[in-house]
Amino acid sequence: MLHAVANSIKNASRALVDPVRDQLSCYRSAEAWLQQRQVIERAKYKVGYHVTILRTEAGIRQPITEDEVRSAIVPMTGRLEIIPGAKEWCLGQPELGDDSEALWLDDGELWTKNPSEPFVALMIELAGYLGARVRGDEGETYRSLDDVYIHPDDKADLHAADAPGPGNARIAWGTWWRRGVLGFVIVVAAVQLYRHLA
Repeated sequence: MLHAVANSIKNASRALVDPVRDQLSCYRSAEAWLQQRQVIERAKYKVGYHVTILRTEAGIRQPITEDEVRSAIVPMTGRLEIIPGAKEWCLGQPELGDDSEALWLDDGELWTKNPSEPFVALMIELAGYLGARVRGDEGETYRSLDDVYIHPDDKADLHAADAPGPGNARIAWGTWWRRGVLGFVIVVAAVQLYRHLA
């Protein structure tokens, strides 16, 4: 009986691990795999996806000021403007009126939530004028809508965020994956044991 359960567990774990191993071998490097995972995660959790324009130099944040933003939007020919009468200091698209997406300046960074692709393209252009960059929720930096990478200044933050530990709400993907496989194996073993005893 135990031999049958052990074989069932072994076969179930192979069925889970082999496709994942094959998929991982398709990626040329760990960094390419990480970037692909981030794009997938971003698409899955679009509900609260934040995109930020920030500036760093040698890992140190350099705040963006209101005056810099005012100067940077001048060459954008009215595609972004400061929204008058807003409760907080923010930018919007004047040609869209109330349907405009907004960029808020907070703590030296411009940010928005759930931006459309055209709005991210505007953010990338604005970031160029500010000597800054556009970064998504998962730490990916946008060169363009089709080209993302992990900026060197963000690599240490990503590794620290993925490290399990007290006070860290984010747990490494590998940890979740292992827990999922272990949970599945336990469920399969319990079902097999129940079938055998019933």
